[in-house]
Amino acid sequence: MDRGRGRPVSGKERPSPLAYFFVKVYSIAANTFLESVRQPVFAVIVASAVGLVVVSPYITMFTLQQSPRLITDMGLATVLLAGLLLGAFTASNVISQEIENRTVLTVISKPVGRAEFILGKYLGVMAGLVIGSYLLSLALVLTVSSGALEADIEQELSLWIAVSIFGSMFLAVCYGVYSNFFQDRPFPSRAIGAAIPLLTICFLIFAHVDTRALKDHWGAFGKGINLQIVYASTILVWAILVLAGIAVAVSTRLTVVVNVALCSGIFLLGLLSDYLFRELGKDVWLAKVFYLVIPNLQAFWVSDFLSANVRVPFSLVIITGLYAMFLMGASLFLAMLLFQERQVA
Repeated sequence: MDRGRGRPVSGKERPSPLAYFFVKVYSIAANTFLESVRQPVFAVIVASAVGLVVVSPYITMFTLQQSPRLITDMGLATVLLAGLLLGAFTASNVISQEIENRTVLTVISKPVGRAEFILGKYLGVMAGLVIGSYLLSLALVLTVSSGALEADIEQELSLWIAVSIFGSMFLAVCYGVYSNFFQDRPFPSRAIGAAIPLLTICFLIFAHVDTRALKDHWGAFGKGINLQIVYASTILVWAILVLAGIAVAVSTRLTVVVNVALCSGIFLLGLLSDYLFRELGKDVWLAKVFYLVIPNLQAFWVSDFLSANVRVPFSLVIITGLYAMFLMGASLFLAMLLFQERQVA
């Protein structure tokens, strides 16, 4: 007979409430992250955006020595727009559809609070967006560093980088097809998972190798890439996370189509906030309210710095990151507030 059966659990054996809270949030976040990267739309948006970034040197030909600037502007805009779509579709698919299908009841009927559910979903969506933004940023940095297709020898295009990026994407797709066909694994997540180390290896190699140099190809980190593009891409990631936070909050109440439309409107207003509401807010109180409430996405757009050959300071990355954290905290609070009274039964 087991004498230990029925014995009360001592205080040391019970998990602390804080540890139990983190375990529940982590479980929801991990499951949401897997759901995010397994969605076909996630892989389609990432692959399409990477493809547009990589082929940009070939579609900006004959621009009177302006190809490098156009490649940078097009690449940054593509990354930002792709991040907007990723955030809106991912948040809608893992939150609003789960509410509509009533599968959320199986979670909150257990000892999981609504705040814990939203926090886990929020962190899971953010993790998926970080992965997608990371791949897009790597493709952008490598593409800009490869140069442009022009007659000037200083702007000669490096085919080594372009071939490496396309080769990495091809190998990732092949691995995804193999895993899906022979191992019955989801193609999107496997392809994305394979693309991460492949593009990272390409970045680390070409960060030390300047393939366009006439001599002394090897050097310290940063010789073969433009670190200013790295800073600009990091700042764009902050903006993408802010938009994703808004998409999560909206997904607690609205459907996919309305979510995408509303996030697109906030995206446009955020980019034009300084022009539409800043000066007008001095005389019209409603414009001042809009200027304070709508996120100022112009703060995350540093393409003007790069076009004017002005260095992007690392301090700007930190400042915009703090601003993004404040906005993400506000969107998380709004998401919890909206979901608290949402009828899911």
